[in-house]
Amino acid sequence: MSGYYATNPHYAAPDFSEDRERLERCEESAAWFFNDATKGQKAAYDQAMADLRFLTGPRYDRARAEADRSWRESTADARALYEETLRDLLRDGEVSEETAEKWDALEAARSAKAAHTAIMSQFDTALRMLRSA
Repeated sequence: MSGYYATNPHYAAPDFSEDRERLERCEESAAWFFNDATKGQKAAYDQAMADLRFLTGPRYDRARAEADRSWRESTADARALYEETLRDLLRDGEVSEETAEKWDALEAARSAKAAHTAIMSQFDTALRMLRSA
């Protein structure tokens, strides 16, 4: 404000930079958990997107929509846990034990699914070998 009266520093707009920095740190911490839990889904999504690089037009749009849908569905549990982790970090400054246990359970489920997929792949390979013999 220009003119006769100077601006009153007591009525200055509040500076929320510390709050923004705190929020960013909490988001980075929660994102670390999310990224760690969704490595497999991220790799599959990246591969699907790499496979689309030669498509154009409606085929590309449909394939991309399918890859996005698959990503959202496969990471829904991790996304919900991300939000819960962010709330914990903002409220308490640390991840609660209940939330940490949920991340561990999600990791255990992912590992079990990967082991099941590996076993079924080996089983399919053995069946193909028997059929070809």
